[in-house]
Amino acid sequence: MLAENVLKMEQDCVRLREENAVLRRMLGTELPKPINCEACRFFIQHYVRVGLQYTKTYAGHCGHGRIRDKKPDEKGCKYFANT
Repeated sequence: MLAENVLKMEQDCVRLREENAVLRRMLGTELPKPINCEACRFFIQHYVRVGLQYTKTYAGHCGHGRIRDKKPDEKGCKYFANT
């Protein structure tokens, strides 16, 4: 029973994604991008080395306004520019 419900939900999800794509093409619009530091072209993400790989930290800085200690979800500043 549970497997049948999961299968139906997956099928509904696929159908809704297809409908969403059709509607976006019809309207000629893309989803608006958030106005936060993570979506800004000037935001420089900070990383930390963990073993042999690098992992994102919850920190960065602004490469345009030379503003330090920016958080990815922080509201964009006067230098904000979409990527």
